[in-house]
Amino acid sequence: MQEPPRECLPVREISPGDCAFDEGERLEFSVRYVWGILDSEVGKASATVAEAEGGSGVPLYHCIAEGRTSRFFDMFFKVRERFESWFRQSDMRPLASSRDTYEGGYEARNNYRWIRPGEQIEADVYTTRLGDTSMVLPGTECTFDLVSLFYFARNLDFSNYEENVKYPISFAIDDGIYNLYFIILGRETIRIRGVGKFRTIKFAARMVAGEVFNGDTDMYIWVTDDKNKVPVYFESPIKVGSVSGRITGFSGLKHPLDSKID
Repeated sequence: MQEPPRECLPVREISPGDCAFDEGERLEFSVRYVWGILDSEVGKASATVAEAEGGSGVPLYHCIAEGRTSRFFDMFFKVRERFESWFRQSDMRPLASSRDTYEGGYEARNNYRWIRPGEQIEADVYTTRLGDTSMVLPGTECTFDLVSLFYFARNLDFSNYEENVKYPISFAIDDGIYNLYFIILGRETIRIRGVGKFRTIKFAARMVAGEVFNGDTDMYIWVTDDKNKVPVYFESPIKVGSVSGRITGFSGLKHPLDSKID
């Protein structure tokens, strides 16, 4: 288990009008796998946003990210992923999250509850490696689950960050807290097959080592250069081959998609 970073990105208050997304947003992606002569779209993923209410009427977002391989590729490496997160609308800080994962025979289930003040995480965890276990994980103000981290990152004001500088953050998964960093690489215009051409901001993120990612290379992500900051493409090496994803559909966007050129 790694220790949380000593420094991290500041968690800021976000006014409702400035938030990059809202209830009803749905993003859909196609996932591609490349290894040797194999080059094929192998699965689908989606991310949805709903509203919820926490204790004392605190407004929350309840967001779900799901992914699965197609029926054909299930024969080779079946993947089923479902992540849920409940986090505050005001600053994207999580209150609870869950994970239910099956990856080629590996299983993992996480249920987290954030304890504040103190930033500890009560965790009930099952993995194929660990079995069932309960623990308290040490977090910081900027320790997220993967889903709340995804939506928190969309609300970063990239104009406040320099290009080619590492900015640290941390997240919890299974029985550990892991350090992550991202680097803004600049602006780029890209065409997404079947969707169109976009002005984007490109950045790199270092992924945690695990059953799929090897932890010593970066994932590259392109998000729309507008108020939505929708991820439209990503690519990353994995332990065997590489994986990429492109957006195939979106609905319920909060802001005009000003970055779309055609």
